[in-house]
Amino acid sequence: MQIWYKGKNYPVTIINNTINSYKVSFNFEEFVISTPQKGVLSTFVNSRSNNLKITEAIEKWYRRQAKKELTVKSIFYAGKLGVDFNRVSVKDTKTRWGSCSSKTNLNYNYHLIKMPEQVLDYVVVHEVCHLQELNHSKKYWELVRGLCPEYKTYVKWLKENGKDFVGNKVEV
Repeated sequence: MQIWYKGKNYPVTIINNTINSYKVSFNFEEFVISTPQKGVLSTFVNSRSNNLKITEAIEKWYRRQAKKELTVKSIFYAGKLGVDFNRVSVKDTKTRWGSCSSKTNLNYNYHLIKMPEQVLDYVVVHEVCHLQELNHSKKYWELVRGLCPEYKTYVKWLKENGKDFVGNKVEV
């Protein structure tokens, strides 16, 4: 089993432990998932209930990482533009990578955390620029280009590869 994180596919090791819950950790080489079970791993891993709980734990980990990473990037790019926002939310949207509300809330698809770092940056730039221009006018795209000169590369990447990540649940 392998899972995506920041554009790379990493191996996963599942270990039984005496902990009380499912825990996902990442050591920059692999993901380690600790399960609250004793006994023979091979018997337990084949359990449908266990696989569902592992999948849920991975999704929660993704959501936490996405919230943290996208918030930091939003603060950074908003600072470059001299704009403020209300809050950052991560969601499991099927048709959008992000959105910016008129109330200055930034919303992102948590699946972005699986994609290359430059793609995350582009989506954040795209949404943060809406804090200044709540449209897709020429002026808006000039703002985007100013913060992300290669934005067209990432738009193309999302069109060609994005569907492989959105709604693509991790299955054990």
